[in-house]
Amino acid sequence: MGAGLIFRVVWVWRRNLWILRNGTLGDFRVTGIDPTAVKINKQQQFKVTLQRLDQADAEPHEVRWYKPALLAFARERQHNGQAIFGLFDPTKPKKVLLPEAWSARG
Repeated sequence: MGAGLIFRVVWVWRRNLWILRNGTLGDFRVTGIDPTAVKINKQQQFKVTLQRLDQADAEPHEVRWYKPALLAFARERQHNGQAIFGLFDPTKPKKVLLPEAWSARG
């Protein structure tokens, strides 16, 4: 159990480091916030769908959040129509980092 947890932490850390070093910059618009069937710490997880502003026909990007502060951040940006700055892996749309959301992790 402990080795699996350590492996997961190292894997996520390396993936994020790769995106920070090699990712492509972009602005994203929140196009959807949908509940999933997953609960984490008794909190509903949501799929936040993002569309790149510079290429409207690109495959949508997704992040999955369950923390209320992150969801409030996404809902506010969606409601106001504001873009979110991020980095992404162009070959794997599910790999996206949103540095602006880091301050809202709460």
